[in-house]
Amino acid sequence: MALREDGFVWVTDPSKPPDGSAYVFRPRIVDPVAQISGTCPGTIEVRTEDLTPRGFGSLYASSQPGNAILDSGHCTGTEVGLAAPLLLLGEGKIDPEGVDLTTLSADASDCGYYVQTVDLTSCAVSNVVQVP
Repeated sequence: MALREDGFVWVTDPSKPPDGSAYVFRPRIVDPVAQISGTCPGTIEVRTEDLTPRGFGSLYASSQPGNAILDSGHCTGTEVGLAAPLLLLGEGKIDPEGVDLTTLSADASDCGYYVQTVDLTSCAVSNVVQVP
């Protein structure tokens, strides 16, 4: 077994000959963690860590926390910690360290909303954070 640079684990079956079976997986050790900073109204930043390196993520918003189910896309059926209806704020590439940083311009009507990141590779969801 060997840990690759991209965070995946390479495993070979020792009972097989050298050209035998092998598989690769990325263990989920922790759930993604989101943090929010800035002022509302104004510029806010949502930083989410522990995402799949070089994967893709989505940032959702809602006026209330809840338990909506994603009904489209790769992670259809995933439960999030936000109430429906969900507002998709954006999708983007996650950096090589598994971090996504999204900068948003928030109007006064956005203050108090809740946001959450979804890892589109593993379908893991971050904690819910509130726009200050």
